Amino acid sequence: MEKQISIIIPTYNMEAYLGKCIESMLIPEIDQVEILIVNDGSKDRSSEIAHHYANLYPNSIKVIDKENGNYGSCINAALPITTGRYVKVLDADDTFDTQVFSDFVKILPDNDADLLFTRYVQVDEEGEVTKLLLKPHALQNQKISIDRAITEHVWYPGITMHGFTYKRSIFDGLNYHQTTGISFTDSEWVCYPLRNVKTVKQLDFPPLYKYLLGREGQTMDPKRLEAQFSHLLIIINRLIDEFCKESESGSVYFHILRYRLVRAIYYTYLLLITNRIDKFIPQITEMDHNLKNLIPEVYEALDKMRYTPYIPFSIVKSFRKSGYSPKYKIPRWVQVGQKLVQSTSKLKGKFF
Repeated sequence: MEKQISIIIPTYNMEAYLGKCIESMLIPEIDQVEILIVNDGSKDRSSEIAHHYANLYPNSIKVIDKENGNYGSCINAALPITTGRYVKVLDADDTFDTQVFSDFVKILPDNDADLLFTRYVQVDEEGEVTKLLLKPHALQNQKISIDRAITEHVWYPGITMHGFTYKRSIFDGLNYHQTTGISFTDSEWVCYPLRNVKTVKQLDFPPLYKYLLGREGQTMDPKRLEAQFSHLLIIINRLIDEFCKESESGSVYFHILRYRLVRAIYYTYLLLITNRIDKFIPQITEMDHNLKNLIPEVYEALDKMRYTPYIPFSIVKSFRKSGYSPKYKIPRWVQVGQKLVQSTSKLKGKFF
């Protein structure tokens, strides 16, 4: 039977979550699903758990055991061997709504848009929903051009990999390769493949993806943030390089790159300032000066970014005015806004 979708699951020391993740995909239509579990050199029972399910469902579940290379290396290992018409990434500590996934697989044979949007929710360790993402749109269930999606705001600016399902064929000839050895490369997954995307469709479905926030040890756990911060700078520098290479300044891909770059740099500033990781200030200062010379429109756009409705001002602008000073003090109204954000959305987890 033709596989309608391939699910790539990057896995590193996820024995506490992997079984639940896999169980969420065991639907009656499992024969139409290909699940590629990439064990990234785990030191726990992740591989054992993965192989257990592969033995139970040999026609649908495959395990790739490899040396540790971080998130991007898992995508690079699995993507070339996927056989489904569509491909989606599911983190090992996250899950699908099983019934919604079943309904989703059923409708895939009747769809051929290059990119499908599905709604998703953030959940806590107890499985309680803390936030609903991707609002319905008047054009949902219609296949439209990506140009129109952006013009008519079907393209949700803050969408992440959790809402993305790509048609497998858009990777043909793209030579897509995620950065290896670092974290945060899920941001590349929702950017670089869009070069080949021509049509999109937002599906009128209940939330499919359940995105766990707040797990100890996540990429954005404050305990790990300083060690991971240099990874953010690598991602941003790659985005800057990609942006400078894009020759068609009016293309859809150009506008997408610009948005992703502004968003990535803004959050990096926010994390730097709010977590007082002062040793990275010289790198941030150098990056900002280069940005001003290379891409002035992005440099200027950072002065107008909003973090959340509770913080409607520019923390980047005020930090620049301080001369990038390690003694820069976060304004009182920023601190109030942060507390409101933390109390309402429990922002303790992953990055953009």
